[in-house]
Amino acid sequence: MLVHYTFDKDSGGKTEDLSSYGNTGKVRNAQYLKELNGRQGVLRLNGKDSLIGCGGSPSLNFTGDLTFEMWVRGNELEKLAGVFLYWGNAFKFYCHPIPLVEYRNGKNTIRTGLNDVGNVVSDKWTHVAVVVEYPRVRVYVDGELKQDVYMPFQAVVADKGPKTIGSKCPIDLDEVRIYRRALSANEVAAHASGKELAPGDAAELAVEPNWYENVMALRVTGKGAKFRQKPFPLLFLLHTKRSFSHRSPPPFA
Repeated sequence: MLVHYTFDKDSGGKTEDLSSYGNTGKVRNAQYLKELNGRQGVLRLNGKDSLIGCGGSPSLNFTGDLTFEMWVRGNELEKLAGVFLYWGNAFKFYCHPIPLVEYRNGKNTIRTGLNDVGNVVSDKWTHVAVVVEYPRVRVYVDGELKQDVYMPFQAVVADKGPKTIGSKCPIDLDEVRIYRRALSANEVAAHASGKELAPGDAAELAVEPNWYENVMALRVTGKGAKFRQKPFPLLFLLHTKRSFSHRSPPPFA
């Protein structure tokens, strides 16, 4: 885990990072709330000039998979807009009535509307997780997979672009986490229930959607002591005439 903001106390213009990396968030024009609708310690963003800057630590400058989780509710639903997550210059997750993701590679920019997800923000608390695992982006709402979309190129790349949360979003936030890996569906479901998965050896086999026309993709993920308790995925692409495998980078916290 690279970032973990709980907003348990009012720290003025910053928010403490509970991960081991010390990526203290710089808070701009936001309001601390001690309690809101059952959640303790909440950060309210005004939808105008509020945001959280994650800083420029080398730990945030990488290429690979990423997971972004948050508990969120809207405080001005009629003005819903902004960017939930701005990760460098290549990946954005937009807070629109119908959310969308944006990928940028040089001069090429692609936006994909998440119509199956629907509006993830309401006047009630919702757990939202975005799992970026090249070549897929998966969006979960309250622990349930809502949409799985194709990402045409690696969008989480090492660059020194800004890493911000909640830019121009009229939302309330709690329990924000960012991981340098793709969380499994079981992990996301556990977090949405306020739980953590116990360490243990496990393996998952998933057949990816047929996103290369005549290619089938199989993803095998192992987790446990042999993998330093961190999921380690292998992606196999099976062609009609040949096959090859792609191994994701070694896992990190």
